[in-house]
Amino acid sequence: MMVRLVALLGIVLVGQTPPPKSTAGDPLFSARHLACSFPVYAAPVWKDGAAQVVSRAQDFTFDIDAINTKKNSAQIVGKGGASAHASTIVTPIGINIIEATPIGNLNVTTVFVAGGPEGKYIAVHSRHIGDPASAPSPSQNYGTCTIVK
Repeated sequence: MMVRLVALLGIVLVGQTPPPKSTAGDPLFSARHLACSFPVYAAPVWKDGAAQVVSRAQDFTFDIDAINTKKNSAQIVGKGGASAHASTIVTPIGINIIEATPIGNLNVTTVFVAGGPEGKYIAVHSRHIGDPASAPSPSQNYGTCTIVK
C-alpha cells in the first residue's frame, strides 16, 4: 500500500518543481486571474524555406482565469469572451500555461516571477500554428500580466 502511495505521489509531482524560497511567497503563485497585454510580437516570413523574422507593434490582450495550480488547469479568455481550457505548470521561474487547440497547435504562455516593473510580471506568449497544407505561422508575443483581484 505504501509503495503505491509513494508511486502515485511521484507521478503527481512530476514536472511540478516548487518555487525557490525567495519567490515562493510571491502573489503570482497564488493568483487565480491574470490580465495580460502583449504590445509587441515577432513572427517569421518564410522565403525559400528560411525564416526572416519581423517584429511589429500590436494590440493583443487576453486573460488567464480560473487558475488552479493544484489541478494544473486554467481558462484562456479572449477579448470577445471566448475561452479555452489550458494546463498549468509551476516552475521556479514562474507559471506556464499551455493550450492545445482543437486541431493540434500549441500556445504556450510563461509569466515570469522576476524582472517586471512593480505590480506587473513579464510574460511571453508563443503560438506554434501550422496546418498540413502550408508553411507554419508561429509567433512570439512580448508583454506583461497583472494580477486581477
